[in-house]
Amino acid sequence: WARENRTLPVGETVETNLFLYEYFRLNVVNIGGQQLALHTQGRVRWNRLGEEQWDGRFYQGYFDWKPTKSIDFRAGRQFLPNDVGFWQMDGVRINLNFLEPLSPSIYGGMAAPPWSLVGDKKGVFGVDIGRRMFGAFQTRASVLELFNQDSVRTILGLRLEIPGTSIFDVH
Repeated sequence: WARENRTLPVGETVETNLFLYEYFRLNVVNIGGQQLALHTQGRVRWNRLGEEQWDGRFYQGYFDWKPTKSIDFRAGRQFLPNDVGFWQMDGVRINLNFLEPLSPSIYGGMAAPPWSLVGDKKGVFGVDIGRRMFGAFQTRASVLELFNQDSVRTILGLRLEIPGTSIFDVH
């Protein structure tokens, strides 16, 4: 939960809100076999003081299909696996795990709120390539393209990491 006081001009009353946030996660695995799974995650917010109201945010909702050990497909709303920040899209991602020692991901779709403005249909296309080296160390390089009818924006990323810790990031 969180409490919020809005600052208003002198002479007006202060409005107080008490927001309660509830997060949910649902994972359904082994749908019709071991290759298909559904993953969802989101948030619901209630304002308990003042007028009763609620809203929600849908973070992720995607199907994950692994037809073989070396290829997997993900389709739906998802966070992007890249080193250029936290982006979210409605689209498709393909991980190719058979190109050892490289592990590329290719993805494309449309930017999802709050990373896109209402009515702005910004396309997303990207490639993320990782490589294990020296045991636990891993390097990742990524290219992310955001585009619409008026502009194209390309973001490059490079990361050196030990599992769970980023040592070096460049965007």
